[in-house]
Amino acid sequence: MHENLIEKLLERKTNSNKYDFGHVLVVGGSPGMVGAPFLAAMGALRIGAGLVTIASGSEVIDKLEKRVVEIMTLRLNSDTQSQIEDLIDFVENRHVSALAIGPGMNADFSAIAPKIIDAIKIPLVIDAGALSALNLNLDQLDMASKNHCEIVLTPHDGEFEKLSGK
Repeated sequence: MHENLIEKLLERKTNSNKYDFGHVLVVGGSPGMVGAPFLAAMGALRIGAGLVTIASGSEVIDKLEKRVVEIMTLRLNSDTQSQIEDLIDFVENRHVSALAIGPGMNADFSAIAPKIIDAIKIPLVIDAGALSALNLNLDQLDMASKNHCEIVLTPHDGEFEKLSGK
């Protein structure tokens, strides 16, 4: 199975288009941590994603749009409920194949992470701020792992220590 995926990334048919290679949504960033979602988005492009979108607040998107031409952006309102609704709607209507949530998220923004993780049933990469938001409710992370086809956690040493107590 994995050989087919690697082959698809390495040898693209001449009649293929960006929609044949998935749409990755990166939800993250906050003032002072604009680079984190940018690096995650660039990584998704480098491994072969056909489309990549970064979703964040205006202060992050304003800075990112000056830096990128190949990554799309989704400007989120400051209202938490609107953010959740807009992200769920975007995933459903824009055929998002995978979600990376958490890079560069501060505590205020990461409050949306548990609800997004519960609501969206596509492969997930949970990083940084989203991991911190789940730290007090590891049962929710366990439940999410049963509802999703794949979840990848990417904690650094300090985040891993908080999650595991080791």
